[in-house]
Order: sequence, then C-alpha cells, then structure tokens
Amino acid sequence: MHYIQLQLERDLNVVSCRAQDCIYMGIDRDELIGSTQLEYSQTRVWSQAIYQQHHNVDGMKWYSKRDDDHFALILFGGQRVMDSELSITEPSSRLLSHKAIGQIIQKTAERLGLILTEE
Repeated sequence: MHYIQLQLERDLNVVSCRAQDCIYMGIDRDELIGSTQLEYSQTRVWSQAIYQQHHNVDGMKWYSKRDDDHFALILFGGQRVMDSELSITEPSSRLLSHKAIGQIIQKTAERLGLILTEE
C-alpha cells in the first residue's frame, strides 16, 4: 500500500458512516461496515444509493469495523470532486515506510492483533 498526502481546494460535504449515522439512515451498522468480503457488493449498493440520492455529497467517511476511531475518506470522483480541486502536498511513498503514519498503523495493528505484510 502507498500513502499520498493531498490538499483540498474547497470544503467537502461527506456522509459519515459511524454507528449513530447508520441508525439515522435507517440501516444497521453491521449491514454496512461489519460486512465480510463476500458481502462487499451490497456495500457498493449503499454507496451508489448515497451518491444517487444526495447530489450535494462529495464522498463518505468509511469507518473500520475493528477501529471506529479511524476512517478512510472515499471521494466521489467525476462530477463531484474534480482532480483540479486536489493538489499533492506529499508524493506517493510506501505506507509503512512513512515514519509518522507507519507508526500509527503499526500500533493500531498490534492493538487489534493484526499482522501486517508488505504484499
């Protein structure tokens, strides 16, 4: 995996997928976040529904099922978030070789009992 740091040229409007937000949307958190690899096609359906029903939404804050303190920011590209609205402030590097980020990921993995590999 690689890491890149981007700077946004405008504020984004994103949907949060924390447990309380899922309740507000009328779905069980485990349906969305707690799914297994075999159920990823269903999570794509939820993402498509958010995209199609909320034209002012730029993306989603996607929380891990194992660690609700951290999230991935998923941006809806194309007409929502244009390439011109993002600029690279730190070029691509291997995720675990990035000192600060690598340490955070390593500590989180240890806390969760996960083993990280370079694959």
